Amino acid sequence: MFVPSLIASDLDGTLLRSDHSIGPRSLAMLARLRAEGIPFVMVTGRPRRWIPPVLAQTGPSGPIVCANGALVLDETAQSVLAEWTIPAAVLGETTALARAAVPEVAFAVERGPLMLHEPHYPVRWDLAFVEEASADLAEIVAEPATKLLIRTLDGDPSTLFSQLKDVLGDQVTPTHSGFPGLVEVTAAGITKATGLAWAAEHYGTEAAGVLAFGDMPNDAAMLRWAGRGVVVAGAHPDAFEAADAVTLGNEADGVAVYVEELLDARERLGQA
Repeated sequence: MFVPSLIASDLDGTLLRSDHSIGPRSLAMLARLRAEGIPFVMVTGRPRRWIPPVLAQTGPSGPIVCANGALVLDETAQSVLAEWTIPAAVLGETTALARAAVPEVAFAVERGPLMLHEPHYPVRWDLAFVEEASADLAEIVAEPATKLLIRTLDGDPSTLFSQLKDVLGDQVTPTHSGFPGLVEVTAAGITKATGLAWAAEHYGTEAAGVLAFGDMPNDAAMLRWAGRGVVVAGAHPDAFEAADAVTLGNEADGVAVYVEELLDARERLGQA
């Protein structure tokens, strides 16, 4: 029987419901993991500035892997434990290549607690947050950044990703999380698996003991790296291909259901 020594989960579309809340069953699961001493690590594409609304619901639970693996925060999201940035020169080259391939794109970067974006960047959901500033491209690429965001006004993210993935070169790692018209770019070789591996080492845990949950292409590397990767129902085909098992969807607290079944089976086995 698989007994995880560390559990990791993506947030949006996986642990969180569509309204960005965490269901009571999932909160109960987190409390049970704390009581049983099993580490839980959030692994998300969200930037640092989008973590506090989640912690307001869950409370601290351990290191938080953000920005598709490029940033690891402490349990309060106040201190940086590890970070892998895109060098300024690479940002300049990458934005030039992207704009040559798709002239209508707009750029933004996550740098520390701040997002810098071109004036025509379609901020959309970002409008709910204040840690943003408009800047010209020269300022955006002037310093290293945790993540580069490449946006069009709308459209299938797979289409923009397909247009860009072969032209950006091997100095960066592009991916997408299903958001319309958005490609997310980290430094070369940096994925959610990178940040999760750092967190697992922090806890003295090997990949074989890690249980990971996800739903989108930016989760695929993490799902493959973990000892067991699980997708929620309705996940993107790229995530399905990388996973070992499927659970219920995020609206049905599928992560909690799967974890409860594992822990209950372990208890029954211990009592046998």
